[in-house]
Amino acid sequence: MVGMIDLKAQYEPLRAEIDIAVKGVFDTGRFILGPEVEAFEKEIAAL
Repeated sequence: MVGMIDLKAQYEPLRAEIDIAVKGVFDTGRFILGPEVEAFEKEIAAL
């Protein structure tokens, strides 16, 4: 098997930040239209 990308290597440096963000979403239960989605949309719109 030929690997295309190493997702684990890309994930490891960001693991703590991602885990905190995911936990925050789970803790609030706001999976749709929550503050994280709003922040993401603003960041994407600014590109």
